[in-house]
Amino acid sequence: MSLTATSRVATERGERYRKQLASHFGNRVEVVESADGTVLKWGSGGTTTLTVEPDALVMRAEATDAEALERVKDVTGRHLERFGEKDNLVVTWE
Repeated sequence: MSLTATSRVATERGERYRKQLASHFGNRVEVVESADGTVLKWGSGGTTTLTVEPDALVMRAEATDAEALERVKDVTGRHLERFGEKDNLVVTWE
């Protein structure tokens, strides 16, 4: 059984941020392009799936336990907020 959390970050530049996250983490984790979006496969067993909507970047974090899910959410969210500081991006997980 896996746990999930989703964050829909409002931005007109979702594609740019998707590419930036994939490129940034590409040297550290496996990055897979799939029909579902860009998937970052974390060593802890968790994943983050990035998809772009016209007015948002959607991040779906998934992991097998709560601790791993928190790590995935923290790393992904923290980096996106740093990259999008000029655009005042705010990551809120649900």
